[in-house]
Amino acid sequence: MDFSIVIAEYNPFHIGHLYHLRQAKGDKPLIVVMSGPFVQRGEFAVSDKYLRAQAAIDAGADIVVELPAPFACSPAETFAEGAFKLIKAIDGGKTLSFGSESASIEKIENTAYLLSGEVAEIEQSIKKGVDSGLSYIKARAAALKEYAKANKIDVIDLSNRNDVLAVEYVKAAKGTDIEFAPLKRAEMLKELPYEEASFVSDSRNVLDDGYLPSKIYFPTASDVRIMLDEFEFESVSEATPRFASPVIDFWSDHYKPQDGLLLEALTKDLTDIFDVSEGLDRRLNKAAERAAGFDNAIEKAKTARYTDSRLKRIAVNSLLNVTKDLFRECLAAPAVFNVLAARKDKLPLLDHFNGEKFFNQTALKRSKNPIAQVTARAQDKFNIIFSGANWQSKIS
Repeated sequence: MDFSIVIAEYNPFHIGHLYHLRQAKGDKPLIVVMSGPFVQRGEFAVSDKYLRAQAAIDAGADIVVELPAPFACSPAETFAEGAFKLIKAIDGGKTLSFGSESASIEKIENTAYLLSGEVAEIEQSIKKGVDSGLSYIKARAAALKEYAKANKIDVIDLSNRNDVLAVEYVKAAKGTDIEFAPLKRAEMLKELPYEEASFVSDSRNVLDDGYLPSKIYFPTASDVRIMLDEFEFESVSEATPRFASPVIDFWSDHYKPQDGLLLEALTKDLTDIFDVSEGLDRRLNKAAERAAGFDNAIEKAKTARYTDSRLKRIAVNSLLNVTKDLFRECLAAPAVFNVLAARKDKLPLLDHFNGEKFFNQTALKRSKNPIAQVTARAQDKFNIIFSGANWQSKIS
């Protein structure tokens, strides 16, 4: 059995995601590994994970499983490792499809090798940059650019988020026969073949006369979140397919401010929390004590070395009590498949998935696997912010 695989957040699901899934589907079963209550930027997802998963099913996916919480809200490297823990536990041939700014697997693989830790010159340059006060991310980007230019090697631009994740996917897949299918990220619908552009345009959550406007653009998920924050629901409708309406409706009906919960998490003892380095615990504690709110605490604490995404992830890890030891246990633990949504006739495909399988929050909580325990805890915290969240798989 061969599978097409997509790793995603769908935070929220928009017309660009619809196009991607249509391209990834092909003639093979399509499996999506999707983040749950928290996302890689260190934030609550904008909507219920089961509704986001159902949108993926409506767009053509066959089964959506959760990228467990310890990995979903972690740096790009362990985000990818967590996703591949699941992918490697699926029997059969696998092709990973992902959006890419460069759409060059050669550049992505070159970059993956150079950043694998095996090139001493680059590692030394990164260390020198960090020691001088640069963040690890900026030091790595500078070291890569310098080495690639000197040795005439084509590499990606590390400011491109999709390509950066693709590099981590290639690194995580080392030693496997997983194939890769990068899809060039389009910015405007008019860049697509007419048939695809028409389908995506007609799927939008707006009424029109069937005319394909040349100025319709593919939003990023960040664009849509800004629209939501500014209550620009007409713009949201233009950026999302009709079948994803429940995702947006859930946000507007159930959302409550989350600042207090995350700010409190930063006032706790952070010494043993995952990704906290020496001295950062005290810096965050002090920032939280003096801050007017969570965002203000992050602003006070961040530096060139400590990015806001890293600091937000630490707040989430504190909220979920993910310590350094617990995270190591999760990395070593066997895969767990929390099924968020599936087509009923595709459920037999789960026989190819090697690991515990769950279909609701109650069963997840009973597992002794640390990955399942943290993932269940994350959903409990989400339910505090989004009252009325679902608790079991959507089978259609």
